[in-house]
Amino acid sequence: MATPAQNGDNTSTSDQEATSENRAVATLSAETKAMLDPLSQLPFVPWPSQEVIRMGALAAIQGMLEDGTDPTTVLSAEEQEAADKRRAEEEERLQAEQEERERRRREDWAARGGNRAAMTEDVFDPDEL
Repeated sequence: MATPAQNGDNTSTSDQEATSENRAVATLSAETKAMLDPLSQLPFVPWPSQEVIRMGALAAIQGMLEDGTDPTTVLSAEEQEAADKRRAEEEERLQAEQEERERRRREDWAARGGNRAAMTEDVFDPDEL
């Protein structure tokens, strides 16, 4: 049988693989190395802890349901700000319309003479017939 030809630097392919793995492993943090080591005593948990779950969005929604709040009506900060802005603009518009109606009513009253005596002169009197 023929023996494989050797490289000029006298290193085998398994030594090269071990060296490249060592370089890759060297870039990992100590915690990651310990997690990858099958002999380490770190616990393996395939899901988040209860504390992490309790801080999530589903837990917040469950809390709203338990408090009697409908989660579909709760707005985020940006949505609440936009709703407040729309409400303020609508109130300003209604106030401006009311002021405009009041101004027109005063102008009409002034155009008709501006006093109550002038307004009551044209009242229907059945005795005048």
